[in-house]
Amino acid sequence: MEKVMVNWMNTRSDSAGSAYNYADESNYGTLWTVKYEPRSLDEVLGNKTAKEHILSFLEQHTPGKALLIAGPPGVGKSLCVKLACASTVYEMTEFNASDVRNKGSLSERVRQFVNCACISGKRRALVMDECDGMTGDRGGMPELVQIIKNARMPVICICNDKYAVRPLASVCEEVTFRKLETRQILGRIRDILKSEHRAVTDKEIVEVCAMANNDMRYILNCLQGRVMYTKVVSRTLFDEVLALFGRGTAAEKIETFFQDYEMMPMMVYENYLRSEVREDGHVKKDRVNAHKHNKTTKNTRINVYELGESDWHRKMRTYAHASDSISLADTYLRKMGSNDWSLLNQYAVFGALIPAQNIKINRRIEFPKILGNTSKGNKHNKIIQTFHFHILSRCDPTEFYFYDMPLLIKTYIANLNDGHIDKNVQFLVENKLLKSDCDDGMSVYGWEKNVSTKGKSAMTRAYKKLKRSLPYNDDE
Repeated sequence: MEKVMVNWMNTRSDSAGSAYNYADESNYGTLWTVKYEPRSLDEVLGNKTAKEHILSFLEQHTPGKALLIAGPPGVGKSLCVKLACASTVYEMTEFNASDVRNKGSLSERVRQFVNCACISGKRRALVMDECDGMTGDRGGMPELVQIIKNARMPVICICNDKYAVRPLASVCEEVTFRKLETRQILGRIRDILKSEHRAVTDKEIVEVCAMANNDMRYILNCLQGRVMYTKVVSRTLFDEVLALFGRGTAAEKIETFFQDYEMMPMMVYENYLRSEVREDGHVKKDRVNAHKHNKTTKNTRINVYELGESDWHRKMRTYAHASDSISLADTYLRKMGSNDWSLLNQYAVFGALIPAQNIKINRRIEFPKILGNTSKGNKHNKIIQTFHFHILSRCDPTEFYFYDMPLLIKTYIANLNDGHIDKNVQFLVENKLLKSDCDDGMSVYGWEKNVSTKGKSAMTRAYKKLKRSLPYNDDE
């Protein structure tokens, strides 16, 4: 492994230099998205009615009412709010709702802000960006609604999907930004390219627009990359993985790795055992004789006896070498978790370059299952923590998951199937639980299919009639 690392370090500069030719160093100073950012609302493309609505809201603000702006990415939602506040002499304070997303952080940081007067005497406006990022946290959206009702200053909420923030509809005026038209974008891009003294054909611009779904920010970034490099390749993540397992040089593969250094090692880990091992510069095409020998390996499906002992051991040594390298890459990843990013090159070599050097992908590339499992695990952890908090249990959460919670959920399911709805209602009242706690708890253990539809319906009807006070915020 050390030898591969040294060879790569020696060849990287030469190979990388030949792969890309930089057009002009002056282009590296500023991103076009910053350099050509509109300075007034009139310079922002399209959505004239929406821009006028924002100005009208700020000039004629009614306390207790907010403005909800929805639309696809890259159409200028946040930019229009910023320019509108500047033109109406409002001092804008912005919070990213995906960071300030639960009841506690909203109450601590945002509620105090909207109820305080500005010492300088300037008018202030609150902007909550990415509001659809806070829908997964209990208590966050109801708290934001209450903040808007009590706010004395204009509050503007921005999101991509207005259906994900339905609770805001009762306290917000809605403004929708439309996707920009290609003809509008084409004219502006021509002006920018003329200012930069660059030549890109209209056909290429239209192709980039289609690829970016008319996201102006993404289009500018793509075109800036287009004129900065003489070699431009537009590839998906799956194309990059194929290139990584292909026959390029070490430097080219490292460049491929850095296209997405977070995803690439996971893609390698998910797919390296679904591949064939190269032999003498060629991919050995093995076939399985299932009728003659019904013994195959689990991952490669190559017949052990048909290959012969030497081939079998060669394949296993290759996979073992790749696995060892991936394990070593994990140690670098943990080090980088403490912000030691100087190890990123080593992480690239051991996490992607070495595992893929003698292997060729010959099947469909699979997306990393670990991402889905991690998401599912985080969801289950959140359900367990909420259940543990609501029931006011004093035992360790891990012990609660293994011992207490399964018994409670089983009792709840048994009552549903036996028609003892009153017992379940009493169970929820005594333990200060929500119906959603038990319903979500069933999914943690995979028991949701064990409940009859009749029992679920009866429980829903009975729960809707339940009136009580709880020692915590009820989100249902």
